[in-house]
Amino acid sequence: MVTMTTDPGEALFRRYLKDHHFDVLAYEADLGTPKRPDFLVRAAGQEVVIEVESFDTPPMPGTRPSEQVDMTPRLRAVRATSP
Repeated sequence: MVTMTTDPGEALFRRYLKDHHFDVLAYEADLGTPKRPDFLVRAAGQEVVIEVESFDTPPMPGTRPSEQVDMTPRLRAVRATSP
């Protein structure tokens, strides 16, 4: 049995995996590394390690919740700070 988190981003990704019929092999699997990835998944006959990042950001100013927003500028800033 795979134990799950209450993190909303991980829950959403778990639903995506289920909807697309991916096999979740483990949650926070011990792979012998200092960090434990969020998911170990079987996809196309291969084992795939996945780390889900959740962002708790306020809505973009001047947008309604149903509007689409180009997140490229914001994501570029996040990616630039990654190691």
